[in-house]
Amino acid sequence: MASDARRVADLALVLNMVWSSALQVVVALVFLVRLLGPAPTFVGLALLSVSMPVQGWVISRMKRARERAWAFTDARIKVMDELLSSMKLVKLYAWETAFAGRVTSERVSELAWIRTAGLLSAANMTQVTSLPIVLSTTAFVTYALLGNRLDAAVVFPAIALFNVLRPPLLILPNVIVSISQASASVDRMERFLSAAELPPRNTGAGSVPAAEFDATADAPLADVVAQDASFSWERPLPSSTQAEIELMEATILAGVTLRVPAGALVAIVGRTGDGKTSLLNGLLGELHITAGRAGVRPAARVAFVEQAPFIVNGTLAENVTFGSPWDAARFDAALAASALDRDVAETLPAGAASEIGARGTTLSGGQRQRVSIARALYADADVVLLDCALSAVDAAVGRHIFQAAICAAMAGKTRLMATNQLHHAAAAAVDYVAVVAERGVIEFAPRAELLADPDSHFATLLREQGLTPEADHEPGGGGGVATAPPRPMAATGRRRQTRRRRLGLPTAAATATAMVAVTVSAAKPTAPKRPARRRRRPRCSAAPRALAPAMVPLPRTAQRRVPPPTQPPRRAAASPRTSRARLGASGSATTRST
Repeated sequence: MASDARRVADLALVLNMVWSSALQVVVALVFLVRLLGPAPTFVGLALLSVSMPVQGWVISRMKRARERAWAFTDARIKVMDELLSSMKLVKLYAWETAFAGRVTSERVSELAWIRTAGLLSAANMTQVTSLPIVLSTTAFVTYALLGNRLDAAVVFPAIALFNVLRPPLLILPNVIVSISQASASVDRMERFLSAAELPPRNTGAGSVPAAEFDATADAPLADVVAQDASFSWERPLPSSTQAEIELMEATILAGVTLRVPAGALVAIVGRTGDGKTSLLNGLLGELHITAGRAGVRPAARVAFVEQAPFIVNGTLAENVTFGSPWDAARFDAALAASALDRDVAETLPAGAASEIGARGTTLSGGQRQRVSIARALYADADVVLLDCALSAVDAAVGRHIFQAAICAAMAGKTRLMATNQLHHAAAAAVDYVAVVAERGVIEFAPRAELLADPDSHFATLLREQGLTPEADHEPGGGGGVATAPPRPMAATGRRRQTRRRRLGLPTAAATATAMVAVTVSAAKPTAPKRPARRRRRPRCSAAPRALAPAMVPLPRTAQRRVPPPTQPPRRAAASPRTSRARLGASGSATTRST
């Protein structure tokens, strides 16, 4: 938009050259008629008339080439923005080559159209610069062929008049090029400014009347209602082609029908790409409703926790409060429930006053997600929509946020939580479960009802993740599922014995045999005896290979105890004949007594 506006502004500086250049050409032609006569002048005028359509064709082709080049420029700039904003991920996952290929592909196409536009511009300038010379030459030749005499009184004034024609003919093509560029820019700006405005919530087409949310004899007060609604991302423009209209009107979700009571916790589950995020955006009014009705209760305040959190350049406190009045108690409660209190106390240098860069560059992915959750808690909204809010945190922090924030701090609020973590969706605190599949909501029922039905799609999803549905669970527990039953012990034992043999370790049978041998030897009574030889103990004793894995402390009753001798051993007097000194393996002298 900035470059398009600049081109339109530049045109205003040279727009007056259109009529002034045309006036100079007309005046010069009138004087040439009086000097050379009508025939030579009109021959030059005919040549000028022939060159103008050629010049118009060249300029139209040049305009088309510039439009194509600008389209590829926009695509290249979009890729570069994505690359620069996600440079950390690109480096961590080594995506440099892939992104370089995308940028190079867009740049090659852009350069091809820029080269075409440059060649056409060069041809146009060649034609314009050579046109005055060709005109003067043609006029003089025609003047001489008619029997007139070329002298200084005719040639020099004619050349002066042809020089008067040169600047307008040089400037006019540039003005025409500027007009063509500004015309393309105006078309782009018109398409942008004439796009349909996003209506306020519950005021546009497909909005739900306020009476539909009221409590009735059959249904309680509802905060979110959808009645056979279909959503699409784009709305066709008046200037859109048929292919663009078909692409924009492609339905993302169709036939969505649900009614969420006030204060309920709804888990939205489904496989990746089935449309959980699209459902939340459609209920918020961010998608176009092509059929049916959907929306949130008009009087309800809404908080939305995106999967990619929106972080502004400011302090942590400013990102959490987000323009709401300051309340220290509510702020501390939001930090504690979102597990940010420890980060504020230990990680962030200035605590809640720490500066956060644009898009949260100074925070990790989990911290950005928790800041968004804390913002929703601090907003104290009536309806909270969470789009995979626990996907960027670990299991322990996710369990804490689910129990302390979603189940406890947001109790009494209407909560719609899209998640791929089915153990949270099957928790006892969840009231309803909506299963998104096949471009629609195929199941919407109480959690206990879907868990009790083994043929439900929700139960099938649980089994696919190795979870077993259960009907009753502890409230606020770690989930409404139980892990799959373990494998038979016999099969597990055979695999373990085979793995130990491959690694050269003793099997369980060998270990048990060694343990029995140690126990039996410890149980035998031993008579006290005077040791005949006192040897020096080694500092460490290497255990046999077969007993290495089984070296565990035995009970005191099973340990072998050697009773002390009745008298301490006496050392006999050493004599050269009865004792001798030997040098041990360790290099120390030992004495043997007889």
